[in-house]
Amino acid sequence: MIIKLFVLFVLLVIIPDVYIYWVHVRHSKSKLFKRLYWIPGLVLLIGLPAICFIPEGRVLDQYARELGWLIMFFFICVVPKVIFMFFSILASPILLNKRWPGSFFITVGLLLSIASEVLLLYGTFIGKNRFVVKEVDFVSEHLPDGFDGYRIMQLSDMHLGSWKWNKKNLDQLIDLCNEQEANITVFTGDLVNHSAYEIEGFEPFLAKFKQRDGFYSILGNHDYVPYFKHVEEDNKQEEINFLIKKQREAGWDVLMNENRLLLHNGDTIALIGVENYGEPPFSQHGDLKKAMLGTSGRFKILLSHNPTHWRSEVLGKTDIDLMLAGHTHGMQLIVGGFSFASKQYSEWNGFYQQGSQGLYVNLGVGVIGIPFRFGAWPEVTIITLRKP
Repeated sequence: MIIKLFVLFVLLVIIPDVYIYWVHVRHSKSKLFKRLYWIPGLVLLIGLPAICFIPEGRVLDQYARELGWLIMFFFICVVPKVIFMFFSILASPILLNKRWPGSFFITVGLLLSIASEVLLLYGTFIGKNRFVVKEVDFVSEHLPDGFDGYRIMQLSDMHLGSWKWNKKNLDQLIDLCNEQEANITVFTGDLVNHSAYEIEGFEPFLAKFKQRDGFYSILGNHDYVPYFKHVEEDNKQEEINFLIKKQREAGWDVLMNENRLLLHNGDTIALIGVENYGEPPFSQHGDLKKAMLGTSGRFKILLSHNPTHWRSEVLGKTDIDLMLAGHTHGMQLIVGGFSFASKQYSEWNGFYQQGSQGLYVNLGVGVIGIPFRFGAWPEVTIITLRKP
């Protein structure tokens, strides 16, 4: 599989480069341009073995960010060329319809390749830090009077490993969050990428979140450090405990299949937090029945990382009023309202409601895999609870 993937990547670099050079670039009068043309492709051919053949374990753990940037460089260099090559072939005399001049296809190909380049560059250098605040009202007749107008700020999928070289923007995110003056803040999982020890050095940042009525969090699939074989089973629990300890030291209340009763204006609601509940291959640690103990008869909010939990155990099967989730990232790309996340998840972005039960899926604020977001901008959500 790895060999086939490597061969495919190499062909995607070489074929468009050779075709475009032979058909278009070689006619240029600039010798410098013709020489510089080959540099991005050569860099990729040198770097591709690092993507395909890097050994599992600590090397990948330590260089995951560098690999992510290399993959983005691959997309930035290859995708526009593939698009232009496709339309250039359409303009060839063999395929050309006599009614359409070849220049039409060349122009369309050039415009689309430029558009794709702009999208990729924007998402890499600007989009991943383009923080947005989304405000949503959740209206419920079950809500106690004292919580009418109660503001909940939701964050998700911070993936601290992706902020190592980007702490200035993390500071901007925290300032933006503190400006919202929410009653409580909830974090719906995936604080780290691959190792719990990524949190080291970020403790001062986590402690900077202003906490009016508390900061509550749960664990996501990445927080169980399941993706690298170098972490032995005995050490995984040590890493999980370390991650929980660091959050609690920062003032975060980590809910591990448990709940807290929130008091406001003389009334009480239940905030429930489960460990990660995910469909295969994601880890399954959630115990909703245990987490709900002692909440009977109260308005309930559930924090659960994976939105698939809503249909599998919550919707129509419990009296939970509102569930808050993350996990999908909108696959970090939404164009024209479409995301490939919609092919994998029934609920993947924003607010969903069936009957009296609601679900909000936050797109997260960090990145995983590649340093890129377009359309699926990093999100801070303000959910205001309201009575009808």
